[in-house]
Amino acid sequence: MAKKATKTPAHAPSESAKPADQRTPALVLFDALRVLASDARGDDVRSIAENRRLKSAAKLQLLNHAAWLASQRANARSAEGASFEECMGELAEADRLTREAFDPAAHAQAEPDPAKCERSPESFLSAAVGRSMRACANAKSALRDGGGSGLDARAIHKRLSRAEKSLAGLSIGLGMPTAILDNYASELENLAEWAADTRDDLLAVMELGKEASGSQSQGGGDTIGPGLTGNQTYVLEVMARFDPSRLLSAKDIVREMEAERRLSENTTLECVTRLIELDLAERPEGNRSGARLNGPGRRLAR
Repeated sequence: MAKKATKTPAHAPSESAKPADQRTPALVLFDALRVLASDARGDDVRSIAENRRLKSAAKLQLLNHAAWLASQRANARSAEGASFEECMGELAEADRLTREAFDPAAHAQAEPDPAKCERSPESFLSAAVGRSMRACANAKSALRDGGGSGLDARAIHKRLSRAEKSLAGLSIGLGMPTAILDNYASELENLAEWAADTRDDLLAVMELGKEASGSQSQGGGDTIGPGLTGNQTYVLEVMARFDPSRLLSAKDIVREMEAERRLSENTTLECVTRLIELDLAERPEGNRSGARLNGPGRRLAR
């Protein structure tokens, strides 16, 4: 009896088949520092901590008042000639409410329902903390791949490890309604300031490397700036021609371009969005306003 021919099933693409990240380690580190500089928001932590204090104080005041009312009812019942057992019932209720008012464990807030609190300040901050923790991991990986060349990589790695511990503690605290968060506010502010300074230092190192390679190569004018395509570089150069205080639309930028190199408005808008992601440009009046180069972007365009 002849054996039936069997077809070998096609294998599903494995995880290793996914396209690798084409960015250089330096650019991965730059992006991670950009995330830390923008998402480490100490003011949000301070606001949530103050809100928790106010809620706790309000509930204590309410419970104390309820206990006082129960005691007053017991006295009134006694004056009306109520039985001893009835008066003791009122007093027992007053005692229970008083003990609950001064026992934090007795009136701890229930865990919030995620389905009902998707847009709470805690949920927004928790998402930012998650992004920051991933940024720390990405930055440490980039350092191992040589992304911190020209900087003190060991000091950066040590600071990132300290940030991971703080972010992990904050993440746990956000899930505990009675946790005190005040100390994390200043830690996040220091982290954001450090990340911004380190990002600027890294950008300066990349600029120096670009200038050095440009002076040594001939005909290498197509490679300008770290991690930018030709179109993005051209948009960066055109935006640098405008006054720094002016907010530009895509139409403004296209109008300034040379006819032979003019891009479409959609392509220009995509390039501006990428420059903003790299912290080389900004929209100071919001997402629907015009854009302009910031300090690092103007330095890179020189």
